Amino acid sequence: MRLFNVRCDQEKAELLADAIAAERAREKAWLRQRRDELAVRVRAERLTAGQRGAAERAITAELEQLRIDGQLRGTRSAYLAPVVRDLLAERGWNRRFKPVPARRRGRPWGASDQGFQGRVGVYLPDDLADQVERACYAVSAPALAKLERWHDRHGDHWRGHLHSPDRARTGQGPSTTDLATKQRLADQVWNPARFLRDAIDKALQMTEK
Repeated sequence: MRLFNVRCDQEKAELLADAIAAERAREKAWLRQRRDELAVRVRAERLTAGQRGAAERAITAELEQLRIDGQLRGTRSAYLAPVVRDLLAERGWNRRFKPVPARRRGRPWGASDQGFQGRVGVYLPDDLADQVERACYAVSAPALAKLERWHDRHGDHWRGHLHSPDRARTGQGPSTTDLATKQRLADQVWNPARFLRDAIDKALQMTEK
């Protein structure tokens, strides 16, 4: 499992926590029913300790499979992973992509400066986490290359500021058209956090139905 720390609206973070709490309660009710049924079997069939242990492991395996299938979603991973897979498929991002190359440290071109007050930790299986990262990088690569050239021309700060504000006052800074171009390119850049915010929105919409 791999952890993604996703910044999002505080309200969305709270709605997600409430939705998962409700799912956890439903999951616990399912588990309690299965264990009650097992207790009846133990008395009726006089199961040995080994047989009872095997039955308990079968219940655990069934729970994990139901989580994978999205039928029980009592954890953030179980709640979001099926939606992440569906969203990748909807966008055609579930195809094979090359690994993400090593990148420089620091904030990437196109990263949003939007202030989010909430934070959600999202655990995804390793294969799914790799797919999200590779897909986001691949679909963003053309815009990222253009953004890098934009910054080479207008300044290397990730917000697009010039080294000296005096240059902007003398007309040497980026024009309104230049800034609009930068924003258009930034809108085409996807990172895992942005993608997972969409997945959270989709999961909450499905819960509301």
